[in-house]
Amino acid sequence: MTPGKLSKALARRLTVSWREQPNQYDIEALDANIARVGLVIRVRWAIVAALVVFSVIGGGVYALAGSFGDMWRQMVVPGLALGFVLLYNAYYQTSYRRFANIAVFNVIQLLLDIAVVTVLIYYSGGVYSWFSAMYLLFVLEAALILPSRTQVFAIAAGAWAAYVSVLSLVFLGVLPHVSMPFVHNDLQTAGSYVAVRSLWELTILGGAAA
Repeated sequence: MTPGKLSKALARRLTVSWREQPNQYDIEALDANIARVGLVIRVRWAIVAALVVFSVIGGGVYALAGSFGDMWRQMVVPGLALGFVLLYNAYYQTSYRRFANIAVFNVIQLLLDIAVVTVLIYYSGGVYSWFSAMYLLFVLEAALILPSRTQVFAIAAGAWAAYVSVLSLVFLGVLPHVSMPFVHNDLQTAGSYVAVRSLWELTILGGAAA
């Protein structure tokens, strides 16, 4: 395949409408993709609002059970991560119609969401974190808004890979474990427990994608 044909093939794969003279099907596909992009953005606002409420209430409970100073220091990076979500979602809110003809735009948004949740998982105890349940929301969201089943399974695989990476890096001692109240803080070094948690995450994410 010549470079010119390769670039045209890539353009067809990356955009919803690539013809110089779009037909009715192209226009409808583009409109549908714009609606899907807007749906992702609205859902993300709802998720962020729920996270803020949970963080305030849950952080207060944890602070009462442990050291307020330690909890405040642990909340700095997750707080910055949520701030990053607010910034890029606000940017998407004002400009997504300009990028809506990019077919992988929703995939990029979901991958960013997975990255942010992975940061939250690490700073909320890793193997103990409840935030891993949010991966399931993203897979279900992908199943509703992405046009290709391959993309849905790719999102599920990406979420699982991110989760396993955090657990593995903590298990190997590459990343220091973030201690949390209410738990014994030793299971992150138990290989069998880490493996079972990883297998469970693969099971629910794969099931949701299917």
